[in-house]
Amino acid sequence: MDVYKKMEDKDIINLYFERKESAITETSHKYGGYLSALAYSILDDREDTAECVNDTYFRAWNVIPPQMPQRLKCFLGRITRNLALNVAEAKNAIKRGKQHVQLV
Repeated sequence: MDVYKKMEDKDIINLYFERKESAITETSHKYGGYLSALAYSILDDREDTAECVNDTYFRAWNVIPPQMPQRLKCFLGRITRNLALNVAEAKNAIKRGKQHVQLV
């Protein structure tokens, strides 16, 4: 049983505005599983998933502030989804490129 009490979104966002590193920790505690599941559903690769989630935290750190997300879960999910789609697209482009070279 997890005895850790998860913070409210507004409190996590305040940590970002105060530039406290604990914002990342609290974000990870509350949404890490959700973000990992989201990225993994697109990438189907654990290493890429972990990198994508870490990049999400980095992006959130860089855009909060000045942005003030209304719904933190959706905000983080959108970042994660876009990062994962970019990784998947890049991987597919590499695969397509290799196939074209083999055909030539």
